[in-house]
Amino acid sequence: MVHRSASTGSGPGERSLRIAALNLWGRHGAWAERRSVQIEGFRELRPDVVAFQEAITTGGYDQVGDLLGPAYHVAHQTLGLVGDGNGTAIASCTSPPERHRRLPTCAPYNP
Repeated sequence: MVHRSASTGSGPGERSLRIAALNLWGRHGAWAERRSVQIEGFRELRPDVVAFQEAITTGGYDQVGDLLGPAYHVAHQTLGLVGDGNGTAIASCTSPPERHRRLPTCAPYNP
C-alpha cells in the first residue's frame, strides 16, 4: 500500500490530505486473511482518497465498499472490465467534492 500526505497550509486550521493506492489483486490468494489486514490498515490510515487497481464489482459485491465501509463515496471503472469484474476504482471519504466545503476527517470503519 502506498500512502502519502499533503498539507493545505500552515498554522491554525491546517489540514492534511491523506492519499493511499493499492492493487487489491482481486479476491485471489488468501483473500479472507488479506481482507482483514486491509480493513485494519485502512482503519488506521484513515485516508481521504484511495485509488485501487484490480478491484472486484460483481453480482452485488463491491470489494472497495467491503474494505472501506459506508463513509466513502466510490467511483468504479465501468468500461473495459476484465470478465471477472476486475477493474479500477477511486474512493473519497466525502460525497463528490463540493467547492469551498471543508472536508470532514474520515471516520474509522468497523465492519
